[in-house]
Amino acid sequence: MVQHGDVPEAVEILEDLLSRQPHLPEARLLLASVYERSNKLLEARELADSVANAESASGEQRNEAHHLLAILALRGANPQEAKRILERCGPQGQDDYAHYFQLAAAYDKLGDTAAAMQALAEAHRLEAIERRFDSPECYTAETPALATHAPRASAEQYLRWPKLLAPEAEYSPVFVVGFPRSGTTLLEQMLDAHPGLQSMDENPFFGRLADFLRNYDPRILEDLSVLRQYDCDELRKRYYAMVADRVTLKEGVRLVDKNPLNMQWLPFIHRLFPEAKFILALRHPCDVLLSCYMQSFQSSTLAAACSSLERLAHAYVETMNHWLEDVNLFRPDVMESRYENLVDDFVGQTERIARFLDLSDAQPMLGFDRHARSKTYIGTPSYSQVIEPVNRKAVGRWHRYRKYFEPVLPILDPMLRHWDYDASSP
Repeated sequence: MVQHGDVPEAVEILEDLLSRQPHLPEARLLLASVYERSNKLLEARELADSVANAESASGEQRNEAHHLLAILALRGANPQEAKRILERCGPQGQDDYAHYFQLAAAYDKLGDTAAAMQALAEAHRLEAIERRFDSPECYTAETPALATHAPRASAEQYLRWPKLLAPEAEYSPVFVVGFPRSGTTLLEQMLDAHPGLQSMDENPFFGRLADFLRNYDPRILEDLSVLRQYDCDELRKRYYAMVADRVTLKEGVRLVDKNPLNMQWLPFIHRLFPEAKFILALRHPCDVLLSCYMQSFQSSTLAAACSSLERLAHAYVETMNHWLEDVNLFRPDVMESRYENLVDDFVGQTERIARFLDLSDAQPMLGFDRHARSKTYIGTPSYSQVIEPVNRKAVGRWHRYRKYFEPVLPILDPMLRHWDYDASSP
């Protein structure tokens, strides 16, 4: 997958190649895909069209071009055209689960929920075959609904943590967390639009730090109280070294570390940045589950969790329960941001976020969509949504799929009640 920092160089190389050899279908397809992810839709369409109609292109290349044209049709609010293209060209092979995810998106936008769910069932079936081969550990009977290697900490262990010197809040990252598809990318783009803040692509930095400790002595992660001042200082240096590999921080700005499932790493983060501020993105659990179920995630762990609505519901509840237990123990500085409140009162909620982060001016965050459009690349599934102004299109979407959610509502009930979300019909 192309990373944010690699996009300008990749585009330059591909454009130079095509200027010298303009009829290379493979290069045209790759550049068209990068253009689409960079929200250069007209350029992407022109290149994809040229491959789809090129006699020199192979059948596989023309099929790939048609799939890209279907994506562009969906983004152009033409799901009927996307459906027509996808049903005509068919999958690129027997294991092409991406085809069925795309087809489900077209059916969803056309309001055909039964066809969407049928396509999603096939998409997840095919994806599971591939993921079981690549990551069999994610699909064993003993595997939790959403597996994690994040260290836990008991109350007894926490009492043994020595008091250490650590950065104040203004010198610590701002962590944006939440279950995937809860609105974390929207929050990140809002914060990144402020001149006093700077974000980066999602990165599993704490997982990498944990791997470093695990290789040194796995017992450390069983009891974080053994970490002393030197250890924590060195781990913070390693963290910022990894950050520097991904983004060049401007002088005087605060880092925004947005990774939804950093919520699983709260004990470890709190050990290194005890004064850090967290923004927890919340959204109706059923809307979250539906959006996750309709995605193909790069992470095999997440893909396995999304393989069925039942497993996904368990993953959501287990993850939230762990978060609530950790928050009750560590008492970090957390602000909860509800997606529904944000889209209903964007100005008021933006000002609330600014106050929480001690920002004097919330105005820059209101233009997040313009700021997002200026970026070369946004590496999350919602890259096409966050370039639009806030809207209510994604609120209550799950009600159209209510009959499919009825079996999992009892699983979600503890979290629905805790976060005060209604599961009744609208």
